[in-house]
Amino acid sequence: MTKGLNLLITNSQEDQSYLVVRSLRAEASKIILGLHGDSIARRWSALAPWSRHIDRRYRLPDPGKDWWAGLIQPANTAVEEHYICRVEQICALEDITAIFPSFEPDIYVLAKNKPRLAKLGVVVIGPDYEALMIPLSKELTLRAAQRAGFPAPRTWSPAGLTELEEIIATTDPPWVIKPRFGAHAEGVRVVRQASSLRRLFAQVSLRQERPLVQEYIAGTGKQNYYLTVDRNFQILSLLTPEVLRTRRRGVTDHSSAVISSSTGPCLDELHQLVRNLEYWGCMTIQTKIDPSDGLPRFMEINPRVGDHLWFRTELGVNEPLIYLRLALDQPLPEIYPYPDGVLLLDPIDDVRNLVESMAVAALQRLREIFSPARAAPEETYRDPPGALLKDILGNYSRGKRKVMAPYVRHIFDDPLPCGLRNVKVLAGLLRGLLGWVGGLIFPWRGRRDAV
Repeated sequence: MTKGLNLLITNSQEDQSYLVVRSLRAEASKIILGLHGDSIARRWSALAPWSRHIDRRYRLPDPGKDWWAGLIQPANTAVEEHYICRVEQICALEDITAIFPSFEPDIYVLAKNKPRLAKLGVVVIGPDYEALMIPLSKELTLRAAQRAGFPAPRTWSPAGLTELEEIIATTDPPWVIKPRFGAHAEGVRVVRQASSLRRLFAQVSLRQERPLVQEYIAGTGKQNYYLTVDRNFQILSLLTPEVLRTRRRGVTDHSSAVISSSTGPCLDELHQLVRNLEYWGCMTIQTKIDPSDGLPRFMEINPRVGDHLWFRTELGVNEPLIYLRLALDQPLPEIYPYPDGVLLLDPIDDVRNLVESMAVAALQRLREIFSPARAAPEETYRDPPGALLKDILGNYSRGKRKVMAPYVRHIFDDPLPCGLRNVKVLAGLLRGLLGWVGGLIFPWRGRRDAV
């Protein structure tokens, strides 16, 4: 335990905040949680507030309103100033010594105010504002990846409709359009018609200037690089898991089964990219596998711990603790190499995967009978239900070393957040099933050329 460490953890609405609480409980004298969200339902539907490892909770205003609106600037907006003033009050009341933000809007606002909070004796976990802006910007990270020789999809940042028309005239659909700043794939769309690209470009431009337009990389394969980087921009830990199963909806996905690995393609380019970023701490580099050559294509960087943090902590690498010690300039914990070949499984998500796969197959069959003219929806899974069931049974029965998600392993140790998370996964299953049934009954609903 770090003597006298009173820790404020923000971003309570994000699943990773709960995992950060678990990772740092033994290190802190007390842990204070900032409750985000304007509504009671949003604040208390999160996992972290229900944890027995929290000492006290305080309501915090949402700092992300201007972030999502594209108001990116060094000075505080009125919304951000209100947030920082409340943070200062909590720090004074609880004698806070360090703040751990774990989601982009909070990371961004707190980084801007590090000098101000330092005057109160409070350390913000993470780099300074200037270093943070490169990984936060999708455009700047793409440039850094290109300088490092990391393969990336062709990307444009048109200044207006004239430049957009040039892209449409010289490239084939589909295209991907995304804002320069964002998270959770907010505002990211795949479009298949030029008219949709024009419309979405105009919409995104109202919120953020010069949105990005990219060529679309087909397929569902992905390769994520989870890493921690020291202050000299050297990689301390690196996990490159092979995804076995994923629940994919639109442009986002959630892996329910991976196998651990610390090797993979483009590692030399990865090290060069990290040096180019000049960013230290935790990050996830996301890529998509191009089926044309089997190589990863750089997508974006998440400069934070993520909701797949348990992949690393369950394998014995405490990323939040490493991040904390780096920020406090304290000796690092012993960092062991990740073991290869360990199955990381989420049984509750696998139940959802299997049921959804069966439902998609059944509903598609019904659609062929009752609505044959309707185009088939984007496939949620690559494998049919029978193959998926065989794969799941094989993973859970084979002799390979297995590690279960903490929401299963710690259900008796911390039942409320773990149980709530599992209920939310199954509730998402129910919502999905109802949506698919509604689409079958009302086939005109939700028709659009953007997927």
